[in-house]
Amino acid sequence: MKTQLLIIGTAVVLTVIVVFTAVILGYTLDKNSSTSTPMLQIGSSSTEVSGDSLKALEGSGSVAEVLPGTISIPGYDTIKMAGGQLDQTVRLYNPAGNVCLFLVTMYLPDGKEIYRSDILRPGEELNSIRLTSELDPGTYKDALLVYSCFSKDTLQSMNGATVKFTLEVI
Repeated sequence: MKTQLLIIGTAVVLTVIVVFTAVILGYTLDKNSSTSTPMLQIGSSSTEVSGDSLKALEGSGSVAEVLPGTISIPGYDTIKMAGGQLDQTVRLYNPAGNVCLFLVTMYLPDGKEIYRSDILRPGEELNSIRLTSELDPGTYKDALLVYSCFSKDTLQSMNGATVKFTLEVI
């Protein structure tokens, strides 16, 4: 009986050691992978928008506090633009705490590209953009902002995001 308890006890101790080692190894590997490929973080807290930006943007961009090793992506419910003109007042930005560069591309719901930014460094913002073509007045539901993210050091592609919004052209 004592021998049987000793065998069972040894098996339990070995199982605990193997599980503990697997958990530590998994945590270490996950930590290393999140350092080289930051996780996407989409936030929901609002930021203030004023002046001409209010005319161009209804509902401000939203972004969560940037956590270490993550990328914060601004989101928009609605962006307003003027019909029949290429130059528009719109606020697009890369949050200051981000660890990457942004390239922002805007698409109509039918997939037509209407804007592509230059590279935006963390903390940089645009308050005016130039479209590739004039837009007809109307409401374009499910327009897209595609955020392509790149390492500041190597320019290697990182996680990115696609954000749907409503484009109102008046």
